[in-house]
Amino acid sequence: MVSELAEAQARAGFISDSIRTAGLVSDRRGVLLKIAQIEAEHGEFDSAMTVVAGQDTVTQDAARLEIGIEQARRGDVTGAQATAAAMTDGYDKEQVLYWVAMELLRQGDRAGAQLISSQLKAPDHKVPDHLEPGFDWRIPAPPPAPIGSSEQKDYYGKAVADLQAGKLDAAVSCIERYENPADVSSRFARLSQYAAEQGNLDAALKFAEKVHISGADYEEGYLDGTLLPIGRLWAKTDSEAAISWARNRTRPYQRALALTGVAEGIATAIR
Repeated sequence: MVSELAEAQARAGFISDSIRTAGLVSDRRGVLLKIAQIEAEHGEFDSAMTVVAGQDTVTQDAARLEIGIEQARRGDVTGAQATAAAMTDGYDKEQVLYWVAMELLRQGDRAGAQLISSQLKAPDHKVPDHLEPGFDWRIPAPPPAPIGSSEQKDYYGKAVADLQAGKLDAAVSCIERYENPADVSSRFARLSQYAAEQGNLDAALKFAEKVHISGADYEEGYLDGTLLPIGRLWAKTDSEAAISWARNRTRPYQRALALTGVAEGIATAIR
């Protein structure tokens, strides 16, 4: 819970506070790295490196990895290449350069992309010759379905497609086709989190309400992952309603998670 508080403080822009909070947990390095990642996502690249100043080379390279990928995502291929040049870990450096090449392809610079591609050695860093029409590597894919049969994956994939098309009832029907109550519970939680991250509050709440399935194992654990993104999103549009929703969570840990998400959303809205 303390590490989640530190992350919420970082997302809200209270970096000094988040670093102090990170000092209260045993895995301080991991929390600092998460704070650096958040700063990188905000475009605060110098601040991200300041967060991990004094940490070992591995940690600093991990922060640079996040910075370099974010620079490439923003179209700053020169900055991303400079970040890669400062890295000592060869594989992580290639990761940054791979995404630089992908961004060059997106921009239409095939020659530049292939020049970088020729320098990459890892087999999983093979840059394609071209991108499929409409493909944009900067847009995150929906979370994958948990490992299972191909038939189960089709249910989840269809539900995601229905969600994206605004067919919420159809998405519900897809998930309800699972026979195992735990599968139904976990997939509804996953869809709820994805909907919140995509800015669809109504869908996120609809799916979250369906996480509670009689007989499902670990269902409260599945629900935990939906509370931060829902609180964060709701607070940006109706903070009073979001606070009321969070306070009405019956379990103390879930109430704390929901309130943390709401606080983060409010702070982000006024940054």
